[in-house]
Amino acid sequence: MASGTAYGHVVRPEVGGPREGGDRTPGEPLERLDRSAPRVPGSPGWLFHLVLALVGALCLSAASIPGGVGALLFMFSGAVFVAAALAWGAWLLRWAVARARHEATQPVRWFLVAPVCGAMFVGTLVLDLPLRARWSLAQPSFDRIVETAPPAPEPGQALQFEVPDVAGTYRLEGAQRVGDDVFVSVRSDLVDGAVLNAGFLSASGFAYLPTGQLPSPELFAGGFEVHHRHVRGRWYAWSSHW
Repeated sequence: MASGTAYGHVVRPEVGGPREGGDRTPGEPLERLDRSAPRVPGSPGWLFHLVLALVGALCLSAASIPGGVGALLFMFSGAVFVAAALAWGAWLLRWAVARARHEATQPVRWFLVAPVCGAMFVGTLVLDLPLRARWSLAQPSFDRIVETAPPAPEPGQALQFEVPDVAGTYRLEGAQRVGDDVFVSVRSDLVDGAVLNAGFLSASGFAYLPTGQLPSPELFAGGFEVHHRHVRGRWYAWSSHW
């Protein structure tokens, strides 16, 4: 019988068995990860990113109307994002410690999704892209409203007139003319953040201002504080606040 066999079976000496003290075998990479180790719990996954995506989508929807992200939505989303950032930092620390112990199996790319998407989200809001993108689809309809508007009233007076229910993807509430200026009010709904703006936002819409200057707020906004910003051409987004 050949040496190293027993009962017809080949018996091979144990290779790579347990090593006392966890010593590394010659040639074993220092950064080798133990793939048999359990995953470190609590790493950011699809549920974490889904929650952030839903809150971000709500903010982008609200930012697409002239009133923008209201105070309540700002506080709510801010709290969610701060909590997410703290959780992300804690998970990253745990992952770094586990990796140093050769216990982490999660790829680092999961930790890059939230920061990259967060930077894109902030850039989108800073550049006012939600409003500008939605407005580009609706501008032809608003141009027709100005073309069919009634003649200008007497100086210092506002003339209200009816408008279509919808312009592009915006639902309209009404319009009025003050001299050569035309103000179209946009109706907010739940998707656009009206509930989250409640108590802070009075009205908002788009204004056709040939001179770029707002008339007296008493003529079209009931005396509330009015803000406006340029959108395109002679069109401006306006909102009145308490």
